[in-house]
Amino acid sequence: MWQFDRYTNTFVPGVLPSDGSKINACYTRLSQEDEQEGDSGSILNQRDFLLKYCKEQGLNNVFFFSDDGYTGTNFDRPGFTELMELVERGQVHTIIVKDGCVNIELNSESPQKCGFCDVSSVF
Repeated sequence: MWQFDRYTNTFVPGVLPSDGSKINACYTRLSQEDEQEGDSGSILNQRDFLLKYCKEQGLNNVFFFSDDGYTGTNFDRPGFTELMELVERGQVHTIIVKDGCVNIELNSESPQKCGFCDVSSVF
């Protein structure tokens, strides 16, 4: 989980709000086909796109979850798992994904089974 630090213009490890306010979660994923070491270009492009969108919408408490090199055919992904744990605890207000990443859960199960119907989702 990462946050964008507007003072240093870098991504830093995220720390959940201590006041109990809900977060806006951006999720990025790219499959195993992209074998670039580190964050892939596509992940970086998705992240930049989502950051710009959140700024334009005036969203606060924005956190980024990412799974680079993980298949979308199952949910065995660390970023996705961490995000869903926060959803289950009621700590997520909105999940935001870039349009090419919408099939997070559509490859196997329905959105109802993975908790997407419990939060506001922006596709």
